[in-house]
Amino acid sequence: SQMVECLSSFTLSPGKCGDLLGQVSMSFLMFLYIYCSGEGGWSEWGKWQLCSVTCGDGIRKRRRTCSEPIPLCGGSCSGAEEEITPCSTEIICPTHGGWSSWGSWGPCPVTCLYEGHSPQKELRKRTCTNPTPSTVPRGNLCEGSETDSRPCSGLPFCPADGNWGTWAGHTPCSVTCGVGQQTQRRICDSPKPAHGGKQCRGEEQQTGICIIPVNCPLNGMWTEWGKWSECKPPSTRNIRCRNREGKRKRERDCVDRKYNGDFCDGAFVQHGNCYDIEGCEMKGVLSEWSEWSYCKPDCGPNSAQIREIKCVADISSYSSQDHTIFAGNPRVKCDGLEAQTQRRPCKNVPVCMDKVVMLCSELTYIHFY
Repeated sequence: SQMVECLSSFTLSPGKCGDLLGQVSMSFLMFLYIYCSGEGGWSEWGKWQLCSVTCGDGIRKRRRTCSEPIPLCGGSCSGAEEEITPCSTEIICPTHGGWSSWGSWGPCPVTCLYEGHSPQKELRKRTCTNPTPSTVPRGNLCEGSETDSRPCSGLPFCPADGNWGTWAGHTPCSVTCGVGQQTQRRICDSPKPAHGGKQCRGEEQQTGICIIPVNCPLNGMWTEWGKWSECKPPSTRNIRCRNREGKRKRERDCVDRKYNGDFCDGAFVQHGNCYDIEGCEMKGVLSEWSEWSYCKPDCGPNSAQIREIKCVADISSYSSQDHTIFAGNPRVKCDGLEAQTQRRPCKNVPVCMDKVVMLCSELTYIHFY
């Protein structure tokens, strides 16, 4: 069908050239068929899309296009345009709470009615257990009340217990910028206890956080010291490869100071003595064991520490034996000296996790606006 479509669009010119061509040869027709019926080619696969879920297991997709080359005369690409693969966020999905069915109506909670008030009510309850909200990760609690009520009837008057009034206005925020605390109070007057009724239960004061939309001052912080400058002689005398001290310096910056915060304490520039051993031929000696390194990697069962003995330059002929003040890369002769490395596994290393979710389950914060 592709050949028919292609040849149907091919006609000889009615001019002189058509007479010269004569009858079209079969090889020429085959050439047209091969040229016209080109199959398409797939492009490279695109990037994987994000996982379809934010927790638990899902899928992700990637696509490619039939464009390298584009198919001709109704051709197509062989294979799938889209590829799907499972993915895992390695995050446990929270289970949100759901209400159970209402329980039976309970008995009226009192044997009498409060004078001047609406009658007491009998209650029925339901529980947030269908399902119970998960703790880690924390699921949402059920919306609405766990209790339902209806008025009691046919009861005599009785003593009225006290009930809390609404929360009063809060105190000023404890800070002038950022996050602080403020409190609210309430009074047991809705109603007050009467006829020997009970006092209100619960706290008359509660504390919550408050936010002052003013930036707090941020003090400056020093960056790490930069590299030491070249070790230079204090005079015109040559110090390279000699037991003569030179001078060098390094600098650091005070960064991240904002909103009238304090400047960094200390100096921007540090000066120090040095010995210039750049390119010097020096005898090699074995160092002492280095300190144990930090655990690498910092999580997982393969975390380990190492320490080393290395071939270092012999500086015994110099006035100072502090390797840190020697500047440059000497040519150290380490013939016959063998470096050593010791390795030991780290203990009590945490399991590697892609994301750590911190749950605050012991404190309840109340926002005031």
